[in-house]
Amino acid sequence: MSRRLSLPIFAASMLVISCLLICPRICHCQTSRQLPQQTILQGELNKILAVCYSKSGKELAAVDSAGVLAIWDIGQRMLIGKIQLPYQMNEHAQLEWDANGKILLCWSHDVGAFVIDRLLMKQKTIFSKSEELLQPHPYRYLSTQSLRILPDGKSLLRVQSAIFNVPDEVREVVAASSFLEVIDIEKKKVLKLDSPKYIMNIKYVKEGQFLATDWDASLYSGSVKDASQNMQVLRQTNKQRQELYDNLTMIYRGLMGLSADGKYLVVSGVSGEFKYDKSGNVKNSVTGVVDVFHLKPFRKLNTLSIAKIDYEDQRISNLFSQLNTVCISPDGAYIAAGSLSGIVQIWDRQQMQSLRVIKLKHEDTPRDIRFAPGDRPCFAFIAGDESVLYYCDLNKKQEFKLSGVETFDWSADGKQLAVARKEEGAVLLFDLNE
Repeated sequence: MSRRLSLPIFAASMLVISCLLICPRICHCQTSRQLPQQTILQGELNKILAVCYSKSGKELAAVDSAGVLAIWDIGQRMLIGKIQLPYQMNEHAQLEWDANGKILLCWSHDVGAFVIDRLLMKQKTIFSKSEELLQPHPYRYLSTQSLRILPDGKSLLRVQSAIFNVPDEVREVVAASSFLEVIDIEKKKVLKLDSPKYIMNIKYVKEGQFLATDWDASLYSGSVKDASQNMQVLRQTNKQRQELYDNLTMIYRGLMGLSADGKYLVVSGVSGEFKYDKSGNVKNSVTGVVDVFHLKPFRKLNTLSIAKIDYEDQRISNLFSQLNTVCISPDGAYIAAGSLSGIVQIWDRQQMQSLRVIKLKHEDTPRDIRFAPGDRPCFAFIAGDESVLYYCDLNKKQEFKLSGVETFDWSADGKQLAVARKEEGAVLLFDLNE
């Protein structure tokens, strides 16, 4: 989620950082030191902020801090070309291809959104600091919480954030609640959709259908095909969980992961009771959980609790137990989650049993856990201030870690991993053999 933190969330982040300094250390995740075969893709770039394979896996795109976007032919290991975007990019930069590999979206909070025509190697500014859409909306470049390119490559699905840093006079103009927009790329025309208040996360399913969670982690479904359609409530957060969200410092809410076939969904949450004793101390503990759903027909399958580390101060235990990353493998076979306490846990989705628990140092909070496409049970994530990439195999045939990683992406078949290290300006391609 690429957006600025509001003051309450910023304060919570500072609390997390201060707590990290007093937390005891536990053992590192153990991986082999030998790295797999690798190729270096050069493009005379600055610090690379994002990399993304096309859906076919034949091409790879990267964007650097100077706003230079490069595309390589993976088979030939050859640079196809580069495009200079109108602005420099920041650490929130994201890339996404359409289904046919003809359109590439590049966007970043505080900068704007740009669409690249791959065949013509030309870019179009959708919105930015100096260029707005046909239907004016103040500070669109600041208030975009999420932006996705729809499979047809002709439109974008944008989430308007209700929490962003703008002057008070602008905040009075902009509606307080979140909303969804479908943006026609060619005409740059906006179609506004109904939505619940304070959308936090969104996942596109298929055929115009999408899923969304709100500030309270309630789950909704909707369609981009019908602007008048109200979003349907699939799961309303119950009263007990609502009390937890109201009383806990929650930084991450309703994170989602969706299987490639759109059958299974995972949503992060919390479980437990929130009470005080007579001295005003927290009495009961709270645990980070993953709710697992089958979408058609919609039903909840199970709730999985992540391993927890207890601290002397129960408030710290409650804070660090929350999940900050969650996903499900493309085939729906495995579920992964990571907590602020430095725990990464993997479950078998069919048996609903824990398969592996990785305990990192408490400074090494994991982020961006992603399973490899294909049939191999492999996953990767980045953790800690040193930005260490962990490549893990549930069969433990091949595992490694690499420090100083800014971002990564899997190839379409899961047999290759593209990695951009901090400050190097090049992309490493790791060939992951069977």
